[in-house]
Formats: sequence, C-alpha cells, structure tokens
Amino acid sequence: MLCAPSGTHGNWLFADTENGAKASAALYSVVETAKENGLHPFDYLDFVFHTAPGLDISTDPASLDRLLPWNAPPDLRRTENPSGPLAWDVL
Repeated sequence: MLCAPSGTHGNWLFADTENGAKASAALYSVVETAKENGLHPFDYLDFVFHTAPGLDISTDPASLDRLLPWNAPPDLRRTENPSGPLAWDVL
C-alpha cells in the first residue's frame, strides 16, 4: 500500500478524473521506487525523460531495462545516507 508523504495528504485525497488518479499514482510509485533504490528522484526522472525518447523499443524491447531504477547510472545514486529519508521526507 502506498501512503502519501506527511504534509501532502490533502493533495492525494481527490482527483478530478479516474485517469488523473491513475497518472498520479503511477508517478508517485516511480518516485518512491527511485528513492527506495537510493536515487535522487528528480535526477532519475530527468534521466528517464531524456533517455526514453531515444529508445527504439520496437526493435529492442530490452532497452527499456536501462530505465529501471536498479539499472540507473551510478551518478544518480545518493551518496549521503542512501537508505535514509530525503530532506523533504522529514517534516
């Protein structure tokens, strides 16, 4: 079960549409998975959004594996307390 970060509960209670709720849940899941894998979420999303358009998944579906958080480049890894909370997680 995913839980909203403290302080933002009101932002996750309502969505205007079912598709909007699904999109929010998908993005939140990606961010939390990146954090669990010791990545800076913003840097990871930047990497995905810049790398994905150049992939040709029709001829090489396995190329999507490069985008998974556990396969992310080492420079996206958090060096300070990788398993600890990020600054915005602690309120």
